[in-house]
Amino acid sequence: MTMLNDKDTDVIRLEGRIDSNNAPAVEAMILARIKDMEGDSIRFDASDLEYISSAGLRVLMKVSKLTGKKPVICEVSPEIYDIFEVTGFTELCDISKRRRRVSVEGCKVIGKGFYGTVYRLDEDTALETLQQILLFRELEFPLRQIQDIITSPDYDKSKALAQQITLLTLQKERLERLIRFAQGIQAKGGTNMDFTAFDRSKLDEYAKRAKEAWGNTKEYQETVEKQAARTEAENDQVIRGFMRLFTEFGGMRDMQPDAEPVQQHVKRLQDYITTHWYTCTDQILQGLGQMYAAGGEFTENIDRAGGEGTAAFTAAAITAYCAKAQ
Repeated sequence: MTMLNDKDTDVIRLEGRIDSNNAPAVEAMILARIKDMEGDSIRFDASDLEYISSAGLRVLMKVSKLTGKKPVICEVSPEIYDIFEVTGFTELCDISKRRRRVSVEGCKVIGKGFYGTVYRLDEDTALETLQQILLFRELEFPLRQIQDIITSPDYDKSKALAQQITLLTLQKERLERLIRFAQGIQAKGGTNMDFTAFDRSKLDEYAKRAKEAWGNTKEYQETVEKQAARTEAENDQVIRGFMRLFTEFGGMRDMQPDAEPVQQHVKRLQDYITTHWYTCTDQILQGLGQMYAAGGEFTENIDRAGGEGTAAFTAAAITAYCAKAQ
């Protein structure tokens, strides 16, 4: 870690990895620097930061408490920004991303002009991953489960592609039936009492079977069994109870995420999931926290239950909880 001074700003350059092995030493150096400051502002330069664990995040939380200000962190790589975002630290800190850096070595020049040269970049790998994600989204998998699937050593790309082709073919057949249905009404006028064109049972059945083929984790099976043992009304009641927990998280947003009452509520959330769905280990809980703050429907529903920022706050509280358990 390097410390510099830029006019009236102390710059602390975060380097390499900050984890449980070196976080205490990093914390001591940062806090000592803050105590020596005489009105200067402080900024963290993360351009050389390769990884930060929950122990490192706790250091930033202590800086925030000590200074009473949001820590300013600049030049954050996309990978590190993802860590900050899914743990809710983008709400707790003033963070600016590092601009994407790409090499154009070996890339084909496709144009030149007043403002510079235009290259064609090789994005095949990124496009392949995006295609795989879109396949599983068509099968209505949540993003967190998609990540687990496509990063698994047992993942079969050929099988996934075959499923995508079958699914798209079924969708195409259904659209063609709807087009013929509409054309029939247009040609004959009036109404058409044959609603078979709207039937999507074949499509839904295939999507269900494909989803079951991938959803063979122990947690998935445990969830299915517990849900099957309850009535629909009981399952609705479980969901309402689950969302009440986030309403209560929303009422705690004026506290620090690692405050004892907040941490006790995280434990209640973990126990609730274990009781009603599947065994929620600290590792699974950490992944859920990241998903809660990752945007999309989950984040929107949680913020709707507890108020804006509840999802990010919950994620930060879960991070602190899991860090203490390590």
